[in-house]
Formats: sequence, C-alpha cells, structure tokens
Amino acid sequence: MAGTALTLHKAHTAGKFTGMAKSLYGKYLSSEKAKAKIKEKTEETVGAIIDSTVTLGSTAVLAAIQGVNWDNKDKNGKPTFGVRVGPIPLDLGVGAALHLGALFGLGGKVSNHLRSAGNGAMASFVATWARGMGYKWAQKRKGAPGGSPSVTGAGLADDVANMLAQ
Repeated sequence: MAGTALTLHKAHTAGKFTGMAKSLYGKYLSSEKAKAKIKEKTEETVGAIIDSTVTLGSTAVLAAIQGVNWDNKDKNGKPTFGVRVGPIPLDLGVGAALHLGALFGLGGKVSNHLRSAGNGAMASFVATWARGMGYKWAQKRKGAPGGSPSVTGAGLADDVANMLAQ
C-alpha cells in the first residue's frame, strides 16, 4: 500500500495527473486522511476504555480487601474499618505509591495505567472512608427519634422509602 501511495504521489507532483485522475487522487488523499482520523480516534477510545477498566478493577479489588477485613480491630480493640499498614489505610497507601510511580515514570510507556490504578485505589479509600463515616453516624443516631438508617443493607430499601416519604 505504501508503495502505491508513493508512486501516486510522484506522478501527482510530476504533473502527470489531469482531469479525472487528478480528482481521483484528491479523493484518495481525503480517504487516507479520514482513515488516519478514524485510527487516531479509535486509539483514544480504546485507551479510555483501558484506563476506565484499570481504575474500576483496582477500586473493586481494594474495596473487596477492605470489605473482607472491615471488622478488624487494632491492638487496643478499636475498629480499624479495613486493612491498615501502620496508621495508613491500605488503599490510600497503594494509591499514593501508584501515583508517585506514575509521576516519576516508573511504568515507562504505561505510566498512565499506574495513574489509573492509583485513581482506583484512591476511590476505594474515599468510598471506605465515607462508608465508615456513615457507619459512625448511624451508630450515633441509634435511639434518636425517627429510628436509625440501615448500614447493613438489610433495611436499606425501607430507609430510602421512608426518607422519600418525608
């Protein structure tokens, strides 16, 4: 294909195209430009799909790890609400490390995937933190007038229906 394009280009620049041949060559060039644009857009789209998949995958994995270990307690018997490495939640530490790795180019050509995985880890941290805050708020509200929201999911549909009815 490249040889054909070069031959056509040489003939065009030598002025050998006239009339219909010149028109067809123009259409050929337009189709090549269109094909290049489609290829570029496809590469962008596939890249975005891969980034989203990496982000969602790392979020799911770390959230599952935190969920399995939700009832962990520290040495004083205080709940940790997930895995911690020292005082740092696992997903926060992993997210920070992946972002630093991407920042310093440790992934080379795929550093953007490190960043996407870091985004997922950070999303897991924020979701875990927010769930923990909701859990704490629900514990404080127990016994308050109007009942408490469900944190286990068992009565969540009823709680949402009651909130909407108010």
